[in-house]
Amino acid sequence: MKRDDTRMTDIPSDIQKHILKLLATSSEASDFVRATSSCKEWKEFAEDAEILKTVQFDRMHRLDKSFWNKNRFLVKCLNAGNRGAFDIIVLKKKQDVLKVFMQKLKAGECWPDMLQLRNELRRTPS
Repeated sequence: MKRDDTRMTDIPSDIQKHILKLLATSSEASDFVRATSSCKEWKEFAEDAEILKTVQFDRMHRLDKSFWNKNRFLVKCLNAGNRGAFDIIVLKKKQDVLKVFMQKLKAGECWPDMLQLRNELRRTPS
């Protein structure tokens, strides 16, 4: 039996892009990242703002640490206008603010000013 030597690059680029867009909307972001690391062409397509905007984060149970690095996947999705990435970053910011206040409270440094805490949380876009 002869082996079929068809490669992903043999598929027209518009179809490859469509496949990636379907993957971005139907799977976890981490699955999308793994798939796009499979070949050079898909890595390039993964930089497309139209695709990054559609990546789903709502099914994510935990984000890989690399998602948070500057110019990494989460930031790229945010810059493309991805609402899920925006929500994750806002939630992280609010958690960080609360953590600082709790650390100060536990250390006995100060009693957190609840008005200041509320204002800080409101400054974080939602």
